[in-house]
Amino acid sequence: MNKNLCTLMTLVAHNQIDKARDFVKKYCETNEVKSDYGYCNMLLSQLRRSGGYLMELPPDIQSLLFKEDVSGTFIPERYYVSAREAALTERILRKNRSAQRLSNAGITYLNATLLYGESGTGKTQYGRYLAYTMGVPFCYFNLSRAVDSLMGGTSKNLNKVFNYIKGTPCVFMIDELDAVSSNRARSDSTSASSEMNRTTISLMQNLDQLSSDAVLLAATNRPELIDDAVKRRFSIRHKVQVFNSDELLQMSENFLADVKTHADFLVEYDREGLARYCASGVKQSQVIDMLTESLAEAVEKDAALVFPK
Repeated sequence: MNKNLCTLMTLVAHNQIDKARDFVKKYCETNEVKSDYGYCNMLLSQLRRSGGYLMELPPDIQSLLFKEDVSGTFIPERYYVSAREAALTERILRKNRSAQRLSNAGITYLNATLLYGESGTGKTQYGRYLAYTMGVPFCYFNLSRAVDSLMGGTSKNLNKVFNYIKGTPCVFMIDELDAVSSNRARSDSTSASSEMNRTTISLMQNLDQLSSDAVLLAATNRPELIDDAVKRRFSIRHKVQVFNSDELLQMSENFLADVKTHADFLVEYDREGLARYCASGVKQSQVIDMLTESLAEAVEKDAALVFPK
């Protein structure tokens, strides 16, 4: 038995499945034996499809939090960073360096950014990109999943997730922030409003206790619904905009160019037709969905890509 096989068998025997997957991933990525390239690429693809890059979580938060090793799932060559998000990334990275230095001096500083804008503009995908850039896991928490009909249940769910995140180096993304952060100035005296107010206070308390290890992102399509005191926890507030036609075209061509380098099928298209589609008022998510569907049809018919008119 060689050393690599012994290592893998030991990890499996000790039920260290995450470490075993990581070992296989690193082995396949660093493999230099040409005759093994096809097999290693197949394993890497299978790991992505089977959730092999999802990281283990405690049982009580598995239904609430999603933790991903983006080093194996995020493909930077297929991601387009606008000038706006590039500047935002630099600002967040500077704040992260400051947060670490403040932490060394015994000062906790929350590096927190509120992303707002229309749905389909790539707020969650930006969170994955940031985690990839920083070399840390991506932890995704959709607040709508934490809402519980029982009195105090939502706050308990919040506490479970935040207790796990404390001291965990990661990009921690809270989606649908407006799901539990009600604007208390607009609330009434009903029991439902009172419960939501208590939940909003619980959210703020948890935000205040986060350590400098986590970079916090929060996303919303309805910033006007969020309590002002919650907004103040975010030193950066950034509007994620719908890409203009030139940005959408560049994003599409980056995506298709990288697909072409890995595909065993035809990846040809009419650039003018793609440009017309990108100028039709669509959003980022719509373009990616269209490209994926066009690629599927191209594979099926062994033909060039066809875009909607």
